[in-house]
Amino acid sequence: MLSIMSCGISLNINNDYDRWLPLCNIRVTNKGRVEAHVLLDPDVPWFRGHFERMPLLPGVALLALAGEAVRRSAELRRSPIKIAGFTKVRFKQLVFPGEILSISVAAPFPLPRADLDFVLDVNRGMAAKGFMQVCSTKL
Repeated sequence: MLSIMSCGISLNINNDYDRWLPLCNIRVTNKGRVEAHVLLDPDVPWFRGHFERMPLLPGVALLALAGEAVRRSAELRRSPIKIAGFTKVRFKQLVFPGEILSISVAAPFPLPRADLDFVLDVNRGMAAKGFMQVCSTKL
């Protein structure tokens, strides 16, 4: 079991899934966006070996965290979705251990398929942006 601090909340994580994707405060705003936060604890597995002397969050981790925020939000609303892909992704700056990542994604429409814009920010500004393709698992 791993114990980490995530967004000021102490979590006792019993499985690898939450250790890799430690999202908190997932919500849908009144502007129709899914928002979530992640405290990028140095013990999050993404940092192991990437890189030894200067740990960085891999770009694939940014995409996984954005996708997971939308997936969990849809699950809570009982309209499960799957992530079909990403387009027009732009990585704007490096993301380091100890930073708080803010995730903002257009909330999925109740359609079979949708392209959702997303923005990932750290305290220094935008870390990444792009579009995420999602589709209903009820197709």
